[in-house]
Amino acid sequence: MTRRMWCISVAVFLTVFLGGLGVAGAAALWSQSGTVSSQVTTGTWGAVEDGGGDATDGTRPMGLDPRLAYSEPSGSFRYDGPTGLGFCHDFRITNTSDEPVTWSVTFDTKKGPYWGLNPTTVKSNGTGTLRGFWGGVTSGFDSATGLWTIGGANYQRTLAAGVSADVGYCANPAMPAVDPTAYAAPKIRVDPSSNSYGVALRVQVTSGSRFQLPWEIDVDLADHVCASSLPTKITAENAELVRISGTRYRLSGTGAFRLVGNGHSQDFVFARYNPGGKPFQGGSCP
Repeated sequence: MTRRMWCISVAVFLTVFLGGLGVAGAAALWSQSGTVSSQVTTGTWGAVEDGGGDATDGTRPMGLDPRLAYSEPSGSFRYDGPTGLGFCHDFRITNTSDEPVTWSVTFDTKKGPYWGLNPTTVKSNGTGTLRGFWGGVTSGFDSATGLWTIGGANYQRTLAAGVSADVGYCANPAMPAVDPTAYAAPKIRVDPSSNSYGVALRVQVTSGSRFQLPWEIDVDLADHVCASSLPTKITAENAELVRISGTRYRLSGTGAFRLVGNGHSQDFVFARYNPGGKPFQGGSCP
């Protein structure tokens, strides 16, 4: 083989080889199109089990694809709204399989902390709606069951093997109905500062609920002070006091005293009155 023929043969070989490599490389790149291939690893994240059987916590995922893992960072759930019910929630979805997965996760908005909100509406100052949403999109919502399904935003709709998607939202739920089983029976007592010319009544309410919720109680004030010392009208403080009959009232907090939850108990003076110098408590009642 002449030198000229050898050079031509080498040139043809390189053209074919490099051309094939280019096609293979292009195919490899094309196969990743639409698949997230980066990963955020900042913060401390903890695994959370599938919550399909949780009776009270709507932030536990339901029916999660077994190829996915759901986790939350420390401080992932936080109250931040002026009504006491507004909150933000962050979570992470990780593809634990060895193949790309187009993911979704479902939450039950009939439960706390959503209390029946409509996640299809995003308003910065709305009530019963979302007020912010990042990293995800609503892919389904059934108003009858309250089941809300979230999928990934375009850039993280499909996750490559081992890759995670970080998602979060903020919401302003409406005030839920009172559930007496969600908090301990409120305790009524006479404030130690009380005397025969000024009586202050206190209430203490506690709850083990992860989420804040409203409370109320029916109370007979004659169980705590002398009925004869009670005036026709009692001044309520930080509370709504509605007469049911006689000395029986329905009591609920107002403003910052309306809600209770785990780590958010209430203990405050809810009413004051002047017994006019009459005996007002205990064995001194006429």
